[in-house]
Amino acid sequence: MREVGAPRIVAAAVIGGPTRTFGRSGDFYRIAGRRVAAIDGPNRYTVKPFGYYVILAPKNPDEVATQLSRLLGIGVAVVDCNDLGSEVLGASEGVDREFVRSALRDNPMGQRDQRTPMGVLRRVRQ
Repeated sequence: MREVGAPRIVAAAVIGGPTRTFGRSGDFYRIAGRRVAAIDGPNRYTVKPFGYYVILAPKNPDEVATQLSRLLGIGVAVVDCNDLGSEVLGASEGVDREFVRSALRDNPMGQRDQRTPMGVLRRVRQ
């Protein structure tokens, strides 16, 4: 609720809950929005102590990516990946968001014990 407000969460629950009973999933997060969908909840397979906390996405992911890009001298993307897919939350100038999303769609850096918080992604000419 803190991320998007109570009215949006209530609307997402009221609409998303019943549609799930009809075999449709994801409506809660589509209505609640990316800020909510990017939240990682506590779980037993996350590196301690983070498995005990809710982890929020950066408030300004484009700004975070731009700052990191300037510091590192390379393009940077902030991406939310999981076993369901990937979504580019923010990116520095020149980063092809669709390429990044597509390349990370199957979460190659892992979901459970792998726990890879960052990776290097580059095009390879064949």
